[in-house]
Amino acid sequence: MIVGLKRLYEMSRLSICVCGIFVFMVLGFSFAAIRFEYRPDEYALGLWHFSERYDNAVEDEAENKIQTVIESEIEWEKDGWNKKVRGNSLVLEGKTVLALPTKEKADNKFLTSEKAIMVKAWGNFTELTGWNLIGTYRAGTVETIFAWTLAPVIMSCCVVVVLGADRELPPKTGKLWSPGLKWKLKNSLSSGNPFDLVATVTFRHESGMETRETEMFYGSDDIWEFRFLGTRTGRWTFNTASKDPDLNGWYGAVEIKANNDLNAKGLVTHHRAKWMRSATGEVFVPQFVMAGTPGEYVNNPALIDAHIETFIKKHGFTGLHIPVFCRWFDIDHERTIGIKADDPNPDWRTFDVLETIILKTYAAGGTVHLWMWGDSSRDQNPKERWGLNGCTDRRLQRYIAARLGPIPGWTLGYGYDLWEWVDAKELAAWYFYMHEHLGWKHMLSGRVHQHGTPLDQYYEGMDYSGYESHRPDYETYVATIEHLPEKPSFQEDRFRIRRFQQYHEKDYNLEMTRRGLWYSAMVGGVANIWGNLIDPKTGGGQSGGMSFPYPKPEWIRTHADFFRN
Repeated sequence: MIVGLKRLYEMSRLSICVCGIFVFMVLGFSFAAIRFEYRPDEYALGLWHFSERYDNAVEDEAENKIQTVIESEIEWEKDGWNKKVRGNSLVLEGKTVLALPTKEKADNKFLTSEKAIMVKAWGNFTELTGWNLIGTYRAGTVETIFAWTLAPVIMSCCVVVVLGADRELPPKTGKLWSPGLKWKLKNSLSSGNPFDLVATVTFRHESGMETRETEMFYGSDDIWEFRFLGTRTGRWTFNTASKDPDLNGWYGAVEIKANNDLNAKGLVTHHRAKWMRSATGEVFVPQFVMAGTPGEYVNNPALIDAHIETFIKKHGFTGLHIPVFCRWFDIDHERTIGIKADDPNPDWRTFDVLETIILKTYAAGGTVHLWMWGDSSRDQNPKERWGLNGCTDRRLQRYIAARLGPIPGWTLGYGYDLWEWVDAKELAAWYFYMHEHLGWKHMLSGRVHQHGTPLDQYYEGMDYSGYESHRPDYETYVATIEHLPEKPSFQEDRFRIRRFQQYHEKDYNLEMTRRGLWYSAMVGGVANIWGNLIDPKTGGGQSGGMSFPYPKPEWIRTHADFFRN
């Protein structure tokens, strides 16, 4: 497989060490190790595969479709790759090039683009006679390249070129499906909004089987951060790219080791209609309890711990439901009317709280379901003031993807009563933009169904099917799953116990709660949100907000234990 090497002068931030060393006759070669990040470019010669046959034909899968034959000094051996030399000795344009086999060679001698042997050459094909370079290619990354010149003259010095040596970040070690790997870079931005500066980080696994691209996010005090979640054991390499020179050209490596933590279950995903955890393959039914808003947990991690202990460990709910609304921009205000800034940035305080909630819940084996917005009648979304998918909204979406994307254990619903204020085109724009910037796939959707109407949704292109059915019985849960059987379902109204006659036709009591839990599980697994809004100590009630403990938590716990065991 032959791919061109980008010209040295085009590489940014070179650190060049020129050492006058010694004089010798070129009867052998003088070589130096060069470490750099490979990216395909206009100088690429081709993407080459050795043929499955034992002859010297090669197949070019690059766009330029170069036709050629590689002549081997030693014929292919039927029992595997040529072992009479270090690798495969090839002849290109009259010059001998040694191609080193990859770490995991293909059994049938046909290498895919992820596991291919690569021979790199300067700039374009005509320059190949002057330079030969060798190296192994794995998922777009060249680990080491040895370069030498062939000339019948005496060399007076050896020039060692080290690409980006001052940009290598210290190596890190992490565990599989364990959040916490992070890096920080200093950048003094002279002008503009730092939240609008784009810097990407690309992580590549050594096997060539997986690549993750995420973005940096602005912290504070001229600090940009980026994070990583290991989804495969082994070595990952990364490099950064940005128009800002202080954030561009950094590179490094991280080693991901096995994880014995049984609660490191990975992302929330699905297999057809079944909700699953990506790391364990565990099928589960998301049963969320109504928790607080970010503002109610700020500077109060003990309350987060108390809710996890009460509702996840004692009651047996699988996670917490957190409505965010406009607190993305100001943790103290759920409505736009309370936010003073004309073009607000994401509020660090809100994200600090959300991170803590998600991480603590994940450590307990649970998940968190966020509601991004509320409805327009309550001024809980940016539609009227900043616009849906406008500049302010997109800035927030990128920030969510960069900061929360590498953290497992959460799902995101667009909000409630969506049919009142957002159309299918706007939902699709949000959905695809979020996934374009998320380096790890989280389940995104929304409640795009109105109670009392057929189960048809006005936009069915998202990750789960969201519904609003009041007091769904067993037959309704069955119909919910059967409507779109290739994706999981979520009855995304909040099933509340409360004392308000205004909602008596939709509210629950304890017995209906118990039945609803069993119904939703027995049909195959439909997610729900539950809440007890009657204080068991005083008997007083409330319309919304955090759930109180249920008067008989063992009823809920029995359901949870049955399906877990």
